[in-house]
Amino acid sequence: MIKVQFKLKPIDEQIEIVKSFLKEKDSFSSMIAGYFNLQDCFTLPTRQKNALIKRTLTDLFNKNLDFMAEKVKEFQSIWDKNKNEINAELKNIFDKNFNFKCTANINLNPVCPRYLDTLSFDLNAWQNSDAMLETCIHEIVHFCWFEVYKKQFKNLTDADFNSPSLHWLISEIAIDPIFKLSALKKFVVYPPAYEYLYSEKIGKKNLMKVVSDFYKKHSLKDFQIEMYNLFSKLDYKQYIK
Repeated sequence: MIKVQFKLKPIDEQIEIVKSFLKEKDSFSSMIAGYFNLQDCFTLPTRQKNALIKRTLTDLFNKNLDFMAEKVKEFQSIWDKNKNEINAELKNIFDKNFNFKCTANINLNPVCPRYLDTLSFDLNAWQNSDAMLETCIHEIVHFCWFEVYKKQFKNLTDADFNSPSLHWLISEIAIDPIFKLSALKKFVVYPPAYEYLYSEKIGKKNLMKVVSDFYKKHSLKDFQIEMYNLFSKLDYKQYIK
């Protein structure tokens, strides 16, 4: 069985992640800066910028410590109520009994990265329970996906599991039919894949329609192979934004 333990992410770790997101100004970092009211940080020298980030997040963390502690309990309870159903469906999808434990880190960050090497992921404390559950399932699907995928595609490195790798892209596209064409669809709150992917095309056909058709026609393992065969022949970087 896949087990999930919810924890409060230490503030020092949260600060380091946000600092890494705010190194250079672009649309992504501007979104993060706006969320924390740190828009002016890009005009500061590195040392002052880091001090501002640390002070802002530490204050926010301390003010919301009790709230986040309650969220840890709430999210754990919701997961535990649904874990048997989710585990059963993941077994159906991947034709495999999984047995691993992962950690869901409750934190301030609006972005929820996952860490394949530690089987952990971050959750924003202000997510509602339905969005939280979808995010958990989304990241756990990635963990299951790559456990199977690594046995089909040998000699992959850590970089292959993260952007902008082709293997990473395939996993982010595949998340949509895995959710929508299985019993996991009941947990869908937002479009499972990146929003922009739903308007992308392969030739004249909608990308997600092509992928869904692939998924319907193949076993999960064959689907992984067919997805790689398809996208490795394309200029796949056009689908990374």
